[in-house]
Amino acid sequence: MSQKTMEVVKNLDIKRYMGRWYEIASFPSRFQPRNGVNTRATYTLNEDGTVHVLNETFTDGKRGFIEGTAYEADPQSDEAKLKVKFYVPPFLPIFPIVGDYWVL
Repeated sequence: MSQKTMEVVKNLDIKRYMGRWYEIASFPSRFQPRNGVNTRATYTLNEDGTVHVLNETFTDGKRGFIEGTAYEADPQSDEAKLKVKFYVPPFLPIFPIVGDYWVL
């Protein structure tokens, strides 16, 4: 059995990507509890062309969330590769979190 390669979407219509998306599977992450349910991301287009990102999950009835801003990783590319900078409270002793988000 051959392994399929996951390909990044080309020429993404960012307006159609906006809205609420529910997670159906994920890799383990230190930023997300293992027993979270109803995990979702909500994307809203900002006036400057960036995207507001709201990631949410619920654990033991409590809502956990993080917000950020997504932008094109390479504006010259036709691939749907985004960077997301998450907002971190100023009292946390870590640098801003920036992650890769690819639309597959």
